[in-house]
Amino acid sequence: MESKSDSKAGEDSKDSKDTRGTVIDCVQRFCLSEELEVEFAEFVRDHLHVFKDSIDAKEGDEQPLSYYEAYKEYLRRFEKKIEEYIAKVSY
Repeated sequence: MESKSDSKAGEDSKDSKDTRGTVIDCVQRFCLSEELEVEFAEFVRDHLHVFKDSIDAKEGDEQPLSYYEAYKEYLRRFEKKIEEYIAKVSY
């Protein structure tokens, strides 16, 4: 049988999630955070050399495979950050 304190603890947990909003709301706030902005700036700095030649690219030019490799690294890095954030906020 559930005690009043157990019931109250469950309600507090539910209330705290309700004030945070949905998981999408939390992730959206995280994506707009300085923490993720710093991570993004580091990624850009680390991969700038990959894209520097794209400045002179003409319409119709094929993109080098290195662009796709950088894109996959971007996805891995940022999906991991979002997954870690969701786990941290206990959703």
